[in-house]
Amino acid sequence: MHAVDAATGEKRWTALTPSYVDSTPALVDGVVYVGSGDGLRAVDAATGTERWSALTDHTFSSSPAVAKGRVYIGGIDGLYAVNASDGMGYEDFPGGGPVGSSSPTVADGVVHVGGDKGDLYGVDAVTAKQRLKFPTADSVDSRPAVVDGVLYFGSDDGNLYAVDVKTSEQKWRFSAGDSFFTPSSPVVSDGVLYIGSYAGKVYAIAV
Repeated sequence: MHAVDAATGEKRWTALTPSYVDSTPALVDGVVYVGSGDGLRAVDAATGTERWSALTDHTFSSSPAVAKGRVYIGGIDGLYAVNASDGMGYEDFPGGGPVGSSSPTVADGVVHVGGDKGDLYGVDAVTAKQRLKFPTADSVDSRPAVVDGVLYFGSDDGNLYAVDVKTSEQKWRFSAGDSFFTPSSPVVSDGVLYIGSYAGKVYAIAV
């Protein structure tokens, strides 16, 4: 993992890990959190010095989300959470099955993430109780977006979904045919959702 000066392009530091890093880092309060082939790590953003590591037998291609002192990340056995301060309290949040590339989104105390079995699910960030489960016909690999109580995400079944967070009911679905959306993640701005696809297209959709 590398840190590069945004203004000059000069390298600030390099943090070596024993395994590869597919995960996109999360930066919170001067600490960089990142998943790797052998676990989850926290690195000082200024120096690159490792703060802690939570090593497992799992591969983390998912990117972490940090909220209220906890780090959430998807793994091959499901969704996991650790304390942001020390990496302890390793916990498996059951109910969603394997999480491949999907990265969690935390909104209003609920952690939302996609699963390899085609489900988008949400669990309580504290109790791990399942709050939401929405099935699709294929893997959900992208990071979901939550805006104004609506969950937006793409699936490998070729559809983009809008789902009510409270009821788990589908509000609408946009089909791109055989153009898979994942692992591109949606971004919503000024009432328009933007998302890319495997077919080399970028869509802008009014929400």
